[in-house]
Amino acid sequence: MNVQNLAAALRGGLIQQDRLLKLDTPLGANALTVLRAVGRSTIGRDYAFTLDVVSPDNAIELKKLIAQPVTLWLSQVNGQYRPIHGYIYTARQLGVDGGLTTYQITLQAWMHVLKFRRDQKIWIDKTADDIVSDVLNQHPEARGRFRFALSQTLPNRSYTRQSETDWHFVHRLLESEGLFGYWEQADDGQSHTLVITDRLAACPELSPTTVSFYRGGTRIEADGLTQWSGTRTLQSVTHTTRTFDYKNPSQPSNLKGTTLPTMGGQGELPDQLEIYEYTGAYTFQQQQHGDRLSHIRMEEWESRAKRFHGVGGARAIDAGRRFVLSGHPVHDRDPADQREFATISVTWWIENNLPATRMRDFPHSLHRDIDKARTNRSGNTPTTPSHDDDSAGFYLVEVEAQRVSVPYRSPFE
Repeated sequence: MNVQNLAAALRGGLIQQDRLLKLDTPLGANALTVLRAVGRSTIGRDYAFTLDVVSPDNAIELKKLIAQPVTLWLSQVNGQYRPIHGYIYTARQLGVDGGLTTYQITLQAWMHVLKFRRDQKIWIDKTADDIVSDVLNQHPEARGRFRFALSQTLPNRSYTRQSETDWHFVHRLLESEGLFGYWEQADDGQSHTLVITDRLAACPELSPTTVSFYRGGTRIEADGLTQWSGTRTLQSVTHTTRTFDYKNPSQPSNLKGTTLPTMGGQGELPDQLEIYEYTGAYTFQQQQHGDRLSHIRMEEWESRAKRFHGVGGARAIDAGRRFVLSGHPVHDRDPADQREFATISVTWWIENNLPATRMRDFPHSLHRDIDKARTNRSGNTPTTPSHDDDSAGFYLVEVEAQRVSVPYRSPFE
């Protein structure tokens, strides 16, 4: 099908039916059709999908797209669609070819708007979840779209000050308490919700729970992973802190502190790799609270020390999901708890299975990213989902994961 025929099909309104990718926008049904998508999602942060889209309308006003809700639908191997809801925060026109105009939009979680509000505010004797709730409720997009799933009650913070953007403040506060978030998508594709937790066990399981490993070179369209490898990196081995209780300066026990070594089983690590910090006045009043803060910092290092990376065609995968790896020649010998993983970050490269010849190459188009992914990872058997009209697409996903048995903490940034 040439570009002119594709334009006619778009006007007919049936071109998105049963495709790998579909898109709902406020412009109406089939107003924009996805050519390709590149996305990334990270636990403890947010997600973003950049889409090249086409339309027979060459006069779409970009300002009418900004901050508007959209839903990207990703086809699953069982024929159902998984929604990815977000807001358009970037839109551009790329060019015109044969009666079709190519646009590019970036949809992101509502968390992105927190970067554009800054405040100077103080909270006295409030918990971190109360403070975060206060900040998020300033944004209409976030109201009713976040919740906490914590294993224990957080302690009161005697003094908390914001002097930065809402985005930076919320993440700084969550990181200091060992909290992180993952995103839930509503089944109807009309909303997304941030779930803030302190343990990987609270993250939902993939459906199905098992992700299969296929050896590279397989000729089937694998809804799994075709590459899986581990990475270990050196981290600090001891965390030592000191603080000062300015409310009781004359008490002998005034000078408080913690010393915490890393967990065992990580090899022969140099024992001089200590991080010493004076954390400021009155960082904690009770020793138990100080120990907890040190554990959070140490667990962040231990989380980064061992990660796993996978490549393949798993359709249901997303950041902040738990799965069991099956069929791997090494991990199949491990105990069950050592084969359960949580996804830390996921990157997608997708080309829709549309019936069209290659369209004109426009600056900023995603086609270079897709071509690079196709070329550099050709040995990893990316999937080529096909349509009934024999149109073939491209789907490749990269996953960073860690074992669920190891606590996860977001990096202190």
